[in-house]
Amino acid sequence: MGIAELSNQYWDLQMRFSPESATMYGDHRFDSEISDVTPNSLSRVMVELRDVARQAETIMPGSLPKQDRITRQMLIDAVESSETAIDELGLMLRIDPMLGVHSMLIAGSSMTVADQPEHANMLLERYRKVGGLIEGHLAWHLEGLAKGKVPPTGNIERSLAQMDTYLASSFETDPFINISVPEWSGKDAWIAAMTDVVKASVRPAIQKYRDTIRDEIAPHGRSQDRAGLSWVDGGAEYYERLIKDFTTVALTADEIHDIGLEEMAHSLEEFSIYGQAALGISALPDLFDRLRTDETLRFDSTEELMEFNRTVIRKAEAMAPVWFGRLPQAPCEMAEIPASLAPNMPPAYYFPPPSDGSRPGTYFINTADPKTVHRFDMVATAVHEAVPGHHLQCAINAEAGDLPMFRRYGFVVAYSEGWGLYSERLADEMGLYESDLDRIGMVAADAWRAARLVVDTGIHAKGWSRDQAITYMTENTPIKHDTVAIEVDRYIGFPGQALTYKIGQREFRRLRSMAEDRLGDRFDIRSFHDTVLTSGAVTLPVLADLVEEWIASIV
Repeated sequence: MGIAELSNQYWDLQMRFSPESATMYGDHRFDSEISDVTPNSLSRVMVELRDVARQAETIMPGSLPKQDRITRQMLIDAVESSETAIDELGLMLRIDPMLGVHSMLIAGSSMTVADQPEHANMLLERYRKVGGLIEGHLAWHLEGLAKGKVPPTGNIERSLAQMDTYLASSFETDPFINISVPEWSGKDAWIAAMTDVVKASVRPAIQKYRDTIRDEIAPHGRSQDRAGLSWVDGGAEYYERLIKDFTTVALTADEIHDIGLEEMAHSLEEFSIYGQAALGISALPDLFDRLRTDETLRFDSTEELMEFNRTVIRKAEAMAPVWFGRLPQAPCEMAEIPASLAPNMPPAYYFPPPSDGSRPGTYFINTADPKTVHRFDMVATAVHEAVPGHHLQCAINAEAGDLPMFRRYGFVVAYSEGWGLYSERLADEMGLYESDLDRIGMVAADAWRAARLVVDTGIHAKGWSRDQAITYMTENTPIKHDTVAIEVDRYIGFPGQALTYKIGQREFRRLRSMAEDRLGDRFDIRSFHDTVLTSGAVTLPVLADLVEEWIASIV
């Protein structure tokens, strides 16, 4: 079987394994299906995925053109990552405000689009099956309980709070009932049918999930001073695998911890410089206190918050042609994070556009309490999530019709988040920060990601308590106290993911500096950006190879 056929086989396996993802990508073949996380299902899909990797390994890379060589390597790497993604320890511990099945269902429904009446009716069948999906996850959690492998109490409590908020919400605002469907003569009947499905299937399933976690698992949650994987049997080895899969490079937890400390020292120097320039404050405790408490540095309303972001994005879009040769066709729209999730979610996140063009790329903003949102770091957030960050990168990938689907929509986290963080510094070159106060936001975002290297490894490899992690972030960044707590709980529940931002950014910066040094006045920033953005999301070693080949083609 050739590399193109293997790519298609791999993508079909992934879509069958995660029908909800298929729908969001614009593939409606599986709209009536829902994920199956039972052990037999997971074992079956891994056997098929391993076979794809085995066949890819038999193809000699020297016989392939450039993009097929990349595809071969990416297939092999992707299957290895899939092994970790469905590891039984991860499934046992996945009671989480971001990764929990309840959160994925609610957030996913807000991004689900049925572009045909047929697809809308298929979704009725999907959500009638929510009970089976919930049972599958509960089985893993209860097995974990029996083996003494349970999440820490903080993440359990945040998850319960999200479910309580959803279950208390009105049907008029229910995200399942408000899925985007076409205008047709049967729309009213479909809304009535979906309302019945939510009443009979969705809410009872989430209620059962909530009650079982509250009554059976929450009383046995790990204490907050043992929040990391190092306190769980098999957790240290699992964390090593997560580091490799997320960062795609060979670094130990100790090495990453030290990189974080080094990066943080640089950020603290920058805080003093920009703090003095913008506010006349160079002493970091005083600067951080001012940034956290000065109400004039916050938004007054949801409308003002959304309009501010809209202005930043439109300005970035206007500047983009100077810095990029290839630009996406799909627009970037904004939306609010669903109300039932927002209080326990990060400030923002992004969803890419689907292959069928049924919706734009969407930048989600947390508007739970806009009067607590800082103005000074909002530009950095917008450019990271939208333009020139995730939207530009993801939409370019989605529109690369010459690439296999799994490379167009694959999310190699170190690449994608590394690009997002690289974009925050690029935005300064593009003239998107209008003041030194905005640049404090840029530095704050960089320090935040440096802190993640220290805190994530501290929690999961060095035995740090939750309070120890919160103290470190509070002392070294101006992030609000409540946000710090949410962030630390995110690192606890999503081990390894937080390492990707700074590790990826450092590689983008290293490759650009190398290209500038070797090419001199022949270096072209638009060509460099097109080189790193037009082969899909790739591992960092593959990214380095792409840049090396580009440099060689010029010299």
